[in-house]
Amino acid sequence: MTSEEQILKDIKNFGWHAMAVHGNDDHLTYLYTIGLYKTFGFPELFISGLEAPEAFKRIKEIIESLKSGKQIQPKAENIGITSNTYCYFDYVDKTTYNAFFSRAVWFYQNNDFPILQYVWPDRWHCYPWQETNGPVENAQDLLIDIPR
Repeated sequence: MTSEEQILKDIKNFGWHAMAVHGNDDHLTYLYTIGLYKTFGFPELFISGLEAPEAFKRIKEIIESLKSGKQIQPKAENIGITSNTYCYFDYVDKTTYNAFFSRAVWFYQNNDFPILQYVWPDRWHCYPWQETNGPVENAQDLLIDIPR
């Protein structure tokens, strides 16, 4: 089965597909969804800097939260969307779609769909753009406008 066939099969069976991309010299490991926008009307989701199993777990939690009626507030800290309690969401810059989300662009046949990046804080509750009280533990590729 090709990766495109697997994407279509998962979307048909589950309503969405998770695409894991292994890190390299240019970017960290990341995971994104395909099909959420078409199936449920939710923005696609993107998470960077976590290994695929943990990223998949958090993505599933976010999807279940959305299905239960919780709403994500973009450009804001969100509480209670995942079991990790705090997180930040913002819309990904569409100029990054072809480079980072090529399978989603293939699925939608354009870049006319929203993607929200899930950003997670470190144990001191600091996000990547904030000063931290210890070593950096939450390195993430940020494809959003950095809050000031």
